[in-house]
Amino acid sequence: MKQAITKYLAYLHSVKNSSPHTISNYGKDLAQFLNYLTPPESEPPVLLSIHHNVIREFVGHLHDQGLEKSSIARKLAALRSFFKYCVREGMLKENPARLVPTPKLPKRIPSVMSAEEMNGFLNQLAGMGPDFKAPGAKKKSSDANTRKIRRGNSDEEGLLIRRDRAILELLYAAGLRVSELTGLNFADMDRKERILRVRGKGNKERIVPYGSKAEEALAAYWPVREQLLTQNFSSRSKRGPAPHTDAIFLNYAGRRLTQRSVGRIVKKYFRLVNINWDLHPHSLRHAFATHLLADGADLRAIQELLGHQSLTTTQKYTHASIRQLMDIYDKPHPLILLSVAFVIALVPRAAWAQGNYEIQVYPYDTVEPGRTMVELHSNFTFQGSKSTTDGTYPTNHQLHETIEITHGFTDWFETGFYIFTSVHNGQGWDYVGNHIRPRVRIPPKWKWPVGLSLSNEIGYQRAKYSADTWTWEMRPIIDKQIGKWYFSFNPTFDKSFHGPSVHQGFVFSPNVKFSYDFTKKITGGLEYYGVLGPATDFDPIRLQEHQIYPTIDLNLSPKWEVNFGIGVGLTGSTDHLIAKTILGYRFNF
Repeated sequence: MKQAITKYLAYLHSVKNSSPHTISNYGKDLAQFLNYLTPPESEPPVLLSIHHNVIREFVGHLHDQGLEKSSIARKLAALRSFFKYCVREGMLKENPARLVPTPKLPKRIPSVMSAEEMNGFLNQLAGMGPDFKAPGAKKKSSDANTRKIRRGNSDEEGLLIRRDRAILELLYAAGLRVSELTGLNFADMDRKERILRVRGKGNKERIVPYGSKAEEALAAYWPVREQLLTQNFSSRSKRGPAPHTDAIFLNYAGRRLTQRSVGRIVKKYFRLVNINWDLHPHSLRHAFATHLLADGADLRAIQELLGHQSLTTTQKYTHASIRQLMDIYDKPHPLILLSVAFVIALVPRAAWAQGNYEIQVYPYDTVEPGRTMVELHSNFTFQGSKSTTDGTYPTNHQLHETIEITHGFTDWFETGFYIFTSVHNGQGWDYVGNHIRPRVRIPPKWKWPVGLSLSNEIGYQRAKYSADTWTWEMRPIIDKQIGKWYFSFNPTFDKSFHGPSVHQGFVFSPNVKFSYDFTKKITGGLEYYGVLGPATDFDPIRLQEHQIYPTIDLNLSPKWEVNFGIGVGLTGSTDHLIAKTILGYRFNF
């Protein structure tokens, strides 16, 4: 296995052109996995002995060690990529890591300064002239003819403020990563057109513009840069390293500025302006994207400017824009969220089936022969995933609208058809997929002690909404009415035909409902929805999904069906807060 890891890391370097940082991290992750599998004084295991249960145990071990879910997800990504390489090279027949689910990451969105805060910060920085002294700076000689930029005194001298301002202006104006900024050369800059040729991840090139404020800051920096080069050419020893004449941003020694130095510079000036700001260089990139979006820029244009390979990566900035708007709106209206929750619970909105589209515990009954039931399932996720998983959109603040049309053919057979849609800021109203669902039941004339039916739902959903695009759901349904009490159990089994879960077999997803008829018109109850993992090998509790919905059913008439509730997630892998409604009507055709 050691040889396979060595070959894989060489492949990342020579073929994939991965960054040294990525190669180093993947190498450490794979070494940790190998050490976990190799007890003291024993030989490393062979590749063929690795199966998905071993990787599951490793993930559990990492969790027990207290690692963050984001770190576990990265290590799992390294293992998937490594075993995928082994399959491609013929070392393995299948990838054992594909069967191990990725932990749902913490629901974080970028912390972004407002446009007013950013402009105020940059304007204040522009007002710091060459005589500016940072707090704690020692007094220096003011003789401009003899002053040099010395190591340890560069920040205090004030001249490098011009360089630092140029760095901050360019990070914000062009939305650059730190590695892209420090890698800039003079040949990459067209000062007349104010554009940069940037080398991003995987050494991919893109062209980005920068504005007049950044050009003004760069113009003030050029004399400082020339001074750095001149004094280091004249004073360096023959054995000393030569200055980097091609690099745009230089340190006191005339050499290319490092990423770590840029990080220190950015943090220093943020703290000088506001001691409470704990921001980093990437904060300027976040601000660049969020402010462009707020000003009406197209999401795909922002994707190109940032150099994102996938649009879903760019979409996290739509959540930052929404959060800023909600923060402003909530200050004068602290009850707004409660009001919105109440309205959504009563008015049909939108949602995605048993995965936030059609959230329902089925009764045993089928639609009467010759009748058609039309239902609108509306679900809004107040607190859901904010990060992209397996290339799918985050669920946070998504509104899912599902139309279900069911026709009864006999007193024991019906067929339902679903149209799934989703509404989200930055995406508009989007088509998600279609399912068809035939269902049979024990006829009432058999007079069984419990109701029993079997539903089979099969269909397609787009990859950006579900990593598994073709799925089959087999749902046995058992229910019983005893006086005012009602109970229904749906021990559901899900199977993927196309996607990352195709090798998992049937996934067990039990649904349960208890309810009580408070009046002839109002029934209150609890609904439970779970996803436990493969039926033959449940996931650890922390990776399972569990949700509880307090619900109300309104029994307005035999033709109407009205259900609404608020769902709360019980594990970190579950969307935390969802409002759902079902509004249905039976037609005589």
